[in-house]
Amino acid sequence: MKQEKRDDIDTTMLMLIGFGAGALLSTVFFLFLGVFIEAGENETWSLQAVWSGLMSMCISVIIGIITLLYWKLIASKTGVLFPRLNGFKLLLAFASVVPGMALTIGLAYQFIM
Repeated sequence: MKQEKRDDIDTTMLMLIGFGAGALLSTVFFLFLGVFIEAGENETWSLQAVWSGLMSMCISVIIGIITLLYWKLIASKTGVLFPRLNGFKLLLAFASVVPGMALTIGLAYQFIM
Protein backbone atom coordinates (compact mmCIF):
# COMPACT_ATOMS: atom_id res chain seq x y z
CA MET A 1 0.00 0.00 0.00
CA LYS A 2 1.40 3.37 -1.03
CA GLN A 3 1.83 5.86 1.78
CA GLU A 4 0.15 9.24 1.28
CA LYS A 5 2.20 12.39 1.69
CA ARG A 6 1.28 14.69 4.56
CA ASP A 7 0.65 18.41 4.11
CA ASP A 8 2.60 19.64 7.14
CA ILE A 9 4.12 23.05 7.55
CA ASP A 10 7.81 22.81 6.74
CA THR A 11 9.08 25.90 8.53
CA THR A 12 12.64 25.65 7.23
CA MET A 13 11.49 25.52 3.63
CA LEU A 14 9.24 28.54 4.09
CA MET A 15 12.00 30.51 5.79
CA LEU A 16 14.43 29.71 2.98
CA ILE A 17 11.87 30.76 0.36
CA GLY A 18 11.26 34.06 2.16
CA PHE A 19 14.96 34.65 2.80
CA GLY A 20 15.73 34.12 -0.89
CA ALA A 21 12.91 36.47 -1.86
CA GLY A 22 14.35 39.14 0.44
CA ALA A 23 17.79 38.74 -1.11
CA LEU A 24 16.22 39.04 -4.56
CA LEU A 25 14.37 42.23 -3.56
CA SER A 26 17.61 43.79 -2.32
CA THR A 27 19.20 42.85 -5.64
CA VAL A 28 16.50 44.81 -7.42
CA PHE A 29 17.13 47.70 -5.03
CA PHE A 30 20.85 47.81 -5.76
CA LEU A 31 20.68 47.18 -9.49
CA PHE A 32 17.88 49.59 -10.35
CA LEU A 33 17.83 52.22 -7.61
CA GLY A 34 21.33 52.12 -6.14
CA VAL A 35 22.96 52.61 -9.51
CA PHE A 36 21.59 56.14 -9.74
CA ILE A 37 21.46 57.01 -6.03
CA GLU A 38 25.13 56.20 -5.34
CA ALA A 39 26.41 57.95 -8.48
CA GLY A 40 28.84 60.82 -8.00
CA GLU A 41 28.63 64.28 -9.53
CA ASN A 42 30.26 63.47 -12.85
CA GLU A 43 28.98 59.90 -13.10
CA THR A 44 25.82 58.68 -14.77
CA TRP A 45 25.67 55.50 -12.68
CA SER A 46 27.66 53.97 -9.86
CA LEU A 47 29.86 51.00 -10.66
CA GLN A 48 30.06 50.08 -6.97
CA ALA A 49 26.27 49.79 -6.80
CA VAL A 50 26.34 47.54 -9.87
CA TRP A 51 28.93 45.30 -8.18
CA SER A 52 26.84 45.29 -5.00
CA GLY A 53 23.76 44.31 -6.98
CA LEU A 54 25.64 41.48 -8.66
CA MET A 55 26.92 40.33 -5.27
CA SER A 56 23.34 40.41 -3.94
CA MET A 57 22.24 38.37 -6.94
CA CYS A 58 24.92 35.79 -6.17
CA ILE A 59 23.71 35.60 -2.56
CA SER A 60 20.12 35.02 -3.69
CA VAL A 61 21.27 32.31 -6.13
CA ILE A 62 23.22 30.61 -3.33
CA ILE A 63 20.14 30.75 -1.08
CA GLY A 64 18.07 29.30 -3.94
CA ILE A 65 20.55 26.45 -4.39
CA ILE A 66 20.48 25.75 -0.64
CA THR A 67 16.67 25.73 -0.76
CA LEU A 68 16.65 23.34 -3.72
CA LEU A 69 19.17 21.02 -2.07
CA TYR A 70 17.17 21.08 1.17
CA TRP A 71 14.04 20.16 -0.75
CA LYS A 72 15.69 17.41 -2.79
CA LEU A 73 17.68 15.82 0.04
CA ILE A 74 15.55 16.31 3.16
CA ALA A 75 12.05 17.70 2.76
CA SER A 76 10.86 15.53 -0.13
CA LYS A 77 11.95 12.37 1.70
CA THR A 78 10.01 13.14 4.89
CA GLY A 79 6.64 12.99 3.16
CA VAL A 80 5.94 16.72 3.36
CA LEU A 81 4.42 18.24 0.26
CA PHE A 82 6.01 21.30 -1.29
CA PRO A 83 4.54 24.12 0.80
CA ARG A 84 1.57 25.93 -0.63
CA LEU A 85 1.87 29.57 0.32
CA ASN A 86 -1.51 30.40 1.79
CA GLY A 87 -2.72 31.63 5.17
CA PHE A 88 -0.22 31.32 8.00
CA LYS A 89 2.40 29.84 5.68
CA LEU A 90 2.33 32.97 3.53
CA LEU A 91 2.79 35.19 6.60
CA LEU A 92 5.74 33.07 7.72
CA ALA A 93 7.39 33.36 4.31
CA PHE A 94 6.81 37.14 4.27
CA ALA A 95 8.24 37.46 7.79
CA SER A 96 11.52 35.97 6.63
CA VAL A 97 11.81 38.38 3.69
CA VAL A 98 13.00 41.21 5.96
CA PRO A 99 16.04 39.35 7.41
CA GLY A 100 17.00 38.27 3.90
CA MET A 101 16.91 41.85 2.70
CA ALA A 102 18.75 43.12 5.80
CA LEU A 103 21.57 40.61 5.46
CA THR A 104 22.04 41.18 1.75
CA ILE A 105 21.86 44.98 1.98
CA GLY A 106 24.28 44.93 4.92
CA LEU A 107 26.79 42.82 3.01
CA ALA A 108 26.42 44.95 -0.10
CA TYR A 109 26.92 48.22 1.81
CA GLN A 110 30.06 46.80 3.39
CA PHE A 111 31.24 46.12 -0.14
CA ILE A 112 30.47 49.71 -1.20
CA MET A 113 32.11 51.37 1.79
